Amino acid sequence: MQHHLHLLLAALLYAAAPICLAAQSASEEMSIRAFTREYMTAYNRQDITALVAMHTADAIAILERSDTVRGGEALAKRYEDRFIRYEGTLLMRHIGLSWSDEQQAWVAVGTYEAYGATYVYDIPYHRITAYANTMVEEDGHWKIARSVVTSLVRTLVYQEVKDFSEWNSVLRGFLHQTNVLTHEIGTLQNAPGTAYALLQWPSLQSAQDFFAGTGWQNTLQLVSKSDIKPPMVLFLDK
Repeated sequence: MQHHLHLLLAALLYAAAPICLAAQSASEEMSIRAFTREYMTAYNRQDITALVAMHTADAIAILERSDTVRGGEALAKRYEDRFIRYEGTLLMRHIGLSWSDEQQAWVAVGTYEAYGATYVYDIPYHRITAYANTMVEEDGHWKIARSVVTSLVRTLVYQEVKDFSEWNSVLRGFLHQTNVLTHEIGTLQNAPGTAYALLQWPSLQSAQDFFAGTGWQNTLQLVSKSDIKPPMVLFLDK
């Protein structure tokens, strides 16, 4: 049974693996990864000049579907508002890089984090949003052409299991082929026979698409057995 399980998992991961064009060499990917690290460093040290220079002249930033910023001057003002006029702590964390067949470009994903206290009543707050930066090569340098910022969505998957290590291996292996931002997998302290996965997604749509798609259905086949109930999925509030 375990042999068949591993064969099915391997086939599933092979089918889900992204297909990259031949032009995407290893050296090219390394240079893009270096660029994403430079961008994260510039953001965390609040270097507005460096950040604007890392965007194309006509770059577009879409902020949680309610605001769109276009061009270097507007981006500079946005960064200035965020860094200079903000009294909290701001952090950026790069999480991953993948090729988008739809955009025919590399896309870096990660999170922006803000925490501090309000001016009135000194109420503490902590907010995390997700970003997806589409990158293009311009005059031999990588730059961001499009940035989309969305609200994070969290989901909780849990299931009674007989073999947690097998459940963990199957689920963790498949999640690496999705656009989930972070995942925490473990067992409940007061119910060690119940496994859980706390997942963070870049948007509600991406989470809904995953759980409604064939990928999740295939995962269900791997982690469910005839004498065990299928996993439960909860969409969490704030």
